[in-house]
Amino acid sequence: MKSNKLIARPAPVPEESLQSYLFRLARANGYGYYALTILISNAAPLRSFKLDDRIKIKELLLEYTDHGAVLSLFDPWAWADTYRGLFDFSRIKLCPKCYHETNVLHASWSFRYHLLCAEHRGYLIDRCSQCNCKFTNESLLSGKCEGCGKKIGEMNFESVDGLLFHELIYQGGRSSSTQEEYLVQLALYTKTLEPYLWLLGDNVAKYWNSRRHSEIPKLAGILNDVILLHMERSRVSDAIVDYLKINTERESISAATIKLNRFLTSGEFEDFTIVFKEELLRRCDELAGIKVPLTWIKKVYGLTEEDLVGANVHRRQRGLAIDCKDLEQVVSRNLAACG
Repeated sequence: MKSNKLIARPAPVPEESLQSYLFRLARANGYGYYALTILISNAAPLRSFKLDDRIKIKELLLEYTDHGAVLSLFDPWAWADTYRGLFDFSRIKLCPKCYHETNVLHASWSFRYHLLCAEHRGYLIDRCSQCNCKFTNESLLSGKCEGCGKKIGEMNFESVDGLLFHELIYQGGRSSSTQEEYLVQLALYTKTLEPYLWLLGDNVAKYWNSRRHSEIPKLAGILNDVILLHMERSRVSDAIVDYLKINTERESISAATIKLNRFLTSGEFEDFTIVFKEELLRRCDELAGIKVPLTWIKKVYGLTEEDLVGANVHRRQRGLAIDCKDLEQVVSRNLAACG
């Protein structure tokens, strides 16, 4: 299909995503979603995660439209290898008021943590406010709900104010010069929040990580709680204690902290690891009887078998371990020796 078959060639809008521009281009030329996929398949599959394919799609659009700006349109699919967890690839979120004004999907709406419209102070929506039918590619092309026919730009959404994450995340987006810069900032910040999410509870973390039934207002509430937890040391300490109390029925600390071990041992979450280690040492007497495997002590505290001299070492099926009540003494002694 050659470019002369595109009668209308709208210009890209700076804040829109590549997906949004494809929808506008198809709509302007009377294409349905299937015809759009055929159009793009001249370069690459429309839903390909391969970086080379994403480049080919933009180059094809340049050929079709003669708009050089298409090359700079933000395309989350091109970032999938590094930041896949930061994007909604199947869920389409939008602010109906913004959409009514511009017919454009903002690039930032594809970020998984972008749940609020900063301008209109409301939760983004991913389904019809009238019949609850989820947005699809077809509904975005037609501009109306596939279920009841209500225009997307006329849908209602829930106003909200005072959520902390709005200020911390969205203000960062406004201060960034490019979508790519915003993405990197968002990636670095939200990555630090991961262990604190699990401290809120396994059920909360599992709900957050689910992509099937998660509701945007509830996700926004969880994100706000995580940020509040992350910002206050006293809250973190209390949450760690609660987490340990809930999980200390397990046979060992490593089993009790199984959901946290990847954060404690990766070296990427230094602030969280420091607070956790200090809080565990403070609570050692309360956790008497719980075993602490040597392998776990090595990874978390950096101690070796030689450092356990004088402690009551147990030989278990899975290796050496000490009682939790001895951990504080062992760590303190070795810190003193190093100091």
